[in-house]
Amino acid sequence: MSQIGVSKTTIIKVQEEHLDSVPDLLVVEAPLEIRLIYTKSDAISETSITVTMRTPGNDIELAVGFLFAEGIIDSFDAIKSFHYCQKTIPEHRENILKILLKPDLTIDLSLLDRNFTATSSCGVCGKRSISQLMETLPQSLGQGMELSLTTIYSLSKKLSHQQHLFNHTGGLHAAALFDKNGTLLCIKEDIGRHNAVDKVIGHTLVKNKKLLEQSILFISSRVGYEIIQKAAMAQIPVVIAVGAPSNIAVQIALKSRITLIGFAKNKSFNLYSGAERITETKSKNATKFTTIDPV
Repeated sequence: MSQIGVSKTTIIKVQEEHLDSVPDLLVVEAPLEIRLIYTKSDAISETSITVTMRTPGNDIELAVGFLFAEGIIDSFDAIKSFHYCQKTIPEHRENILKILLKPDLTIDLSLLDRNFTATSSCGVCGKRSISQLMETLPQSLGQGMELSLTTIYSLSKKLSHQQHLFNHTGGLHAAALFDKNGTLLCIKEDIGRHNAVDKVIGHTLVKNKKLLEQSILFISSRVGYEIIQKAAMAQIPVVIAVGAPSNIAVQIALKSRITLIGFAKNKSFNLYSGAERITETKSKNATKFTTIDPV
C-alpha cells in the first residue's frame, strides 16, 4: 500500500501580531470501504458492509478486527483472500478493500445492522459507499465577513468558561457559535464532537438560519471530515478548533471557502485556509494555501 499517514501543506502560523508562512504536516483521513464476498445458495455474493474514516495503513488488520468483533468470522482462517478493488477511479483504489470468505462459511449479515447507525465517536460510519461521503458541498460562504485577531484570540477563553458539563466531568466535547464580533450565540456539549456540532446547528436553524451564514463555529476538539462537512452544509464560513485538522478537512475547507483555524490558543493559532477573512492578513502577503498529496 502506497498511502501513509501524513500529507504536506502550507499554513500561516499566527503568533500575536506575527504571521509566517510555514510548511506543515497533516494527519491523513480517508474513507475505507470494506466489501464482503461470500457464498450464498451456491452463488457468489458481494456486499458493502461499512465505510469508516481512518488513517491509511494496516487496513487488513482493521478489516479483520472489524469482522471478528462484529461476529462475522470467528478466526482469521475464515478468510480465503483479500485485495483492493481495481475497478474504480484511481484515488479510491486503496480505499476499497474486498474480503473473500471461504465458500463453506455460513454468515449472518444481520449482525452488521447496528453498524449502519452513526455512533457518538464517528459521524460517517453509517455511510454505505465512498461516493456518499463525497457529496457536492456549497462553495460560497460568509460574503463580506471579516474577523480581527483580537476577536479570534478571545474565543478560546469564552468557550472554556461556558463548558459547564465538561468542567464537572472532563469527558465532553463542546461546540459554540459566535458572531463576527465574538459574541456567543449558542453553545452545546456532547460526548461526541459531531453530536455537539449537530446540536448547535439544529438550535440555530430553529431560531434563524441566516445566523449560520455569518457565524464562527468553535469546537473543543480536532477537526475531521464529519465536522467540516457539517459546517459546509450549514454554510458556516469560519471553523476554529482547539485541536488539529485532518488533511481531508483542510481539502474540504479549501474547496468550500471556509476559513479553517486549528491549535487555537489565547495568542496563537494555525491558519489553514480562508486568510481573506482575517483583517490583519490583508496588509501582509498571506500565502495561497495548498494541500499536497500524501507523501
